Amino acid sequence: MGSRLIFKQHGYMLIPYLIFAANQIGIFDFLNSSFVSSYLNDLVALPIILHLALIPMKYIVYRDESYALGSTNIIITFIAVSLTFEWFLPTQNPRYVADYFDIACYASGSIWYYFAIDRRQVKPSTNKTLRRLEIYDKKDQ
Repeated sequence: MGSRLIFKQHGYMLIPYLIFAANQIGIFDFLNSSFVSSYLNDLVALPIILHLALIPMKYIVYRDESYALGSTNIIITFIAVSLTFEWFLPTQNPRYVADYFDIACYASGSIWYYFAIDRRQVKPSTNKTLRRLEIYDKKDQ
């Protein structure tokens, strides 16, 4: 797989990784913003989680460069993370606080991931005849 294809499929993921790293080391502290300190990590959490799930699925499990998580897996992950961090954990430990704006951040991150990353994966043809022709073309080369 060429470097252009890798960048096309995964390049936008640099954004949430860099935002998370910058927030962790305090680059955004000068803003003195409660939004940044409270919600920035929640905003990039789902894109990072989903991308970390995509890599082994794509290259180890399915060994298919065209694999994408799809909207169903993204929605299931969003629901699981929301229920875990905004419902279950706050009932178990006072360190965790239920905040519904976190859920909005998770949703925004999931939507961003779907449009910026998931839809950019190389999609195989859905036409069975075209796929057969593509297989025969590859064998001839």
